[in-house]
Amino acid sequence: MASTAGLIAGTFKEAWAKTVWPHISEPFDKLVTERPRKQTDGALGTHFSSEKILGCLNNDHALVRNVSINMLWAKVFCPFTPNGENVSFETVRAFALQNFVKEADRPTPGEASAVAAAAAQHPPLTIPDVVPSEWTMKVVIFAGATSIPRTELETFGPDVARFGTFLVWAWALEDGDEAAAETIVQLILDWPADFKFYTDRSDVLQGALAFCQGVETARDVVVSLGIVCGS
Repeated sequence: MASTAGLIAGTFKEAWAKTVWPHISEPFDKLVTERPRKQTDGALGTHFSSEKILGCLNNDHALVRNVSINMLWAKVFCPFTPNGENVSFETVRAFALQNFVKEADRPTPGEASAVAAAAAQHPPLTIPDVVPSEWTMKVVIFAGATSIPRTELETFGPDVARFGTFLVWAWALEDGDEAAAETIVQLILDWPADFKFYTDRSDVLQGALAFCQGVETARDVVVSLGIVCGS
């Protein structure tokens, strides 16, 4: 099983099958079947209900915000954010270091990644208690839908946040850090999501483009997320 330590050339999608999925596949397959957390369990968002979400959208609510969802219900690589497939592993690793590792523990840019890779070492992890609102998934529901599937949801939004979470989950499991891995699981089960009706796929692509343009003009979000729309 390949180590996730150090930099890996190429895209995160290319690295996914070789270095990330082998570490998370077993817990992923179990966790994807679980319901999101409820408010009684400490969830910050509204508990997921397909009927309630569709009821609101069908009653002229343009958007249903702040729903707690199981992040694994979304497709890992979604066609509505094609640039997500081109995000480099280096970008995802940089995001993971910035958001899950204390500054004092982060490798400096000048450190040789080959040394870390050879030693299969990761820096100590500091997992946030809640998912930042900037990482909210935008869930696509086509008008006329009668149900919302609990797997393979189509989304757009901050792909690098999900990718970084997957990478850190792999780090924790590879290192046997059970506390960090369990905290990541709790984040996954309380991931914020917005649901919106779209008329067709071109409508979705326009929404995704507007999201990316909005992020580009919000420099504080760009700093916190890294490159959210690819490259």
